[in-house]
Amino acid sequence: MVNSRQKGKRIELEAVKFLKSMGIECRRSQQYSGAGHDFDIEIPDAPNLKIEVKGVSGLDLGTKLMDQYCEKAEADAPYESKAEWFILWKKPRMGWRLTFINHEVLDLSSPTCRVTLDRPEDIKECIVEAYKYHSGFYDR
Repeated sequence: MVNSRQKGKRIELEAVKFLKSMGIECRRSQQYSGAGHDFDIEIPDAPNLKIEVKGVSGLDLGTKLMDQYCEKAEADAPYESKAEWFILWKKPRMGWRLTFINHEVLDLSSPTCRVTLDRPEDIKECIVEAYKYHSGFYDR
């Protein structure tokens, strides 16, 4: 029997390692904040970036499970709060993917304009640009 807590910790540590390999400084929020923290990975200098990690075999684009995870992330980091959420996910023996809402192309008639990236360089660029935006880099 698989211990879901150990599996969650393992996939979160794998995600942190993946992000750090691309030069993104981050950490598991659970080990720093204790129980009750809403998101799995935090970037210390950008508290408005919220990264949820999922490693579920039944997760894929267009599935009800993906919709549920996105809806929960949207509820935990509403647009009005200026927080930006990401779901970093992978299926067993597959590469990482990043799903998020692209507010720049958000069509107001369709409030769920989700984008998924699967190339590591695109994932890095997306998180780095979000970091710059939320850290005030563009305000200088």
